[in-house]
Amino acid sequence: MEKLFLHSTDNFNGTNHFQTMLSKALNIQTLKSICS
Repeated sequence: MEKLFLHSTDNFNGTNHFQTMLSKALNIQTLKSICS
């Protein structure tokens, strides 16, 4: 049970990190399009 919980926590952190990276990339693209 504990292993399953830890695994799901890792998955959540991984997804959260991916969404953060994605939103940063989108923000950079938006800034570039505004500046250009």
